[in-house]
Amino acid sequence: MDLPPGNKPLGCKWIFKRKMKSDGTIDKYKARLVIKGYRQKEGLDYFDTYSPVTRITSIRVILSIAALRNHSVHKMDVKTAFLNGDLEEEIYMEQPKGFSAPGQENKVCKLVKFLYGLKQAPKQWHEKFDKTMIESGFKVNECDKCVYIKDSEDGYVILCIYVDDMLIIGSNDKMVKSTKKMLSSRFDMKDMGLDYFDTYSPVTRITSIRVILAIAALRNHSVHQMDVKTAFLNGDLEEEIYMEQPEGFSAPGQETRFVNW
Repeated sequence: MDLPPGNKPLGCKWIFKRKMKSDGTIDKYKARLVIKGYRQKEGLDYFDTYSPVTRITSIRVILSIAALRNHSVHKMDVKTAFLNGDLEEEIYMEQPKGFSAPGQENKVCKLVKFLYGLKQAPKQWHEKFDKTMIESGFKVNECDKCVYIKDSEDGYVILCIYVDDMLIIGSNDKMVKSTKKMLSSRFDMKDMGLDYFDTYSPVTRITSIRVILAIAALRNHSVHQMDVKTAFLNGDLEEEIYMEQPEGFSAPGQETRFVNW
């Protein structure tokens, strides 16, 4: 469309990133169109930018409840969270590089949805999420506006959100699953499954880990982690065990001999 008189379009650029896995390999390639929001003028292009995030003390309390009551801690992530907000201002943007219509290079795009880079995007996203949770029967915690609680005859569920990352605990699986289903129907969600500490050790009892985490959370202690390299090689062998010589390392002329450990 043609730029209305008295308006200036905002520029945009493509951001290319590689998302890596925990082992260092490439998970996927990402391309994101970002608007140059630093050129926005307060009072004209936006009015408020404040967006609350959950406090670390609230996360500690939720982990403490999960540990003491033996609840599982679930994680979810909102894909492209800032694109879900409702745009109230009239904003125009230059055509993205490589996508301009031939012969219409001077025309502009009128935004109907948010793009990353807009100053008011975090605030509008939180307002949209807050409205969705309240409509679904959740109540906002009075001490932390990013903690939501739903209590019913079937049980209760507690959810806290930090920008686009969520922690969810519930008194039973039914409450947790219904919450995940509701969120997935409203937004493009990624279910991260159980929290790391719910699947951490196959030997140490999960209840023991929960108690330690509860103590750390309640007393404001830091949780440190260490790993023993080649742990099983440190034990003292008491039995007499023989092994064939490793392939490629057998002594010439002594291929039939065995190694005594």
